[in-house]
Amino acid sequence: MKRWWYVWLVSSLLVAGAAVVLVWPYLTGSHSSPRGLQWDKPEGIRAELAKEREWADQPFTPIEDSKAFLAAIRGIKVRLDARLTPEAVENLRRILFDQLVCRHSGDLSCYEARFAESRRNELDPEARRWAAVMYHAKLGRELPDNWDAQDVFEELWRAEYDDDTGRRFESVALGPQGALIAIGTVDGTEPAPLDVLPPVLLFTKEELQRWWSWPGAGKRGSAALHPGPHSLQAIVEKEGECVYASVVLIIRNADGEVWCWSPHWYLDPVDHTWQLHGSVIITRRTGYVVPM
Repeated sequence: MKRWWYVWLVSSLLVAGAAVVLVWPYLTGSHSSPRGLQWDKPEGIRAELAKEREWADQPFTPIEDSKAFLAAIRGIKVRLDARLTPEAVENLRRILFDQLVCRHSGDLSCYEARFAESRRNELDPEARRWAAVMYHAKLGRELPDNWDAQDVFEELWRAEYDDDTGRRFESVALGPQGALIAIGTVDGTEPAPLDVLPPVLLFTKEELQRWWSWPGAGKRGSAALHPGPHSLQAIVEKEGECVYASVVLIIRNADGEVWCWSPHWYLDPVDHTWQLHGSVIITRRTGYVVPM
């Protein structure tokens, strides 16, 4: 009897120990899924993996600074629900091309050369708060009291796109399941304040489920450190509405991760230039910053 009791006890301890070893990474968040296992929503985990496979299982186009890649960008589906000139649409395509090329090369001077003219180095309180959150999340330290937006942008850029991070953009899915440019108008009646959250009302319910709102989707705003000279809120208050562009792109990184990037721009009626309104990262993974 004692022998069987001893065997049972040892076996139980071994099984319990093995269970702890297997489960501990999920409980602590040290598993490859940074958010750990969602015990109350196991279907969410399955949906996350299925979504990532769905995104990955489509043709991807290598990103390169070439006329051929620019022509491929021009092939992205555009849904236009606003009065807009062909030149304005082409300018937005060119911005997308430049964004992708610079984030593929990881070269900060590439970004500075292509986007320096349209930026100002001032942030409103909400943008400063979010920049501080992103800075701490990415670099693990608090922002200094007298920080400069350009300096923070450069530090975040290098942290995101250094050679050893694997975060450089490698390729992009440009077909109808992987890319869309939706252009319409916003008028201030959106659920969230315009200068806090990019509106997604230009997407259909099906498109939101495909890219934005699937079970387990994690969303994080980018670190937008260079706003335009006139805020979207100010334009809407003055003009009553503003032309707005919401974009989705399925990106594959250099390390093979596949995720959805949704940048947003608005058209400044003063000088007819597209100004960044921010971007959102949709993924089951965490840690992306995408400084802009």
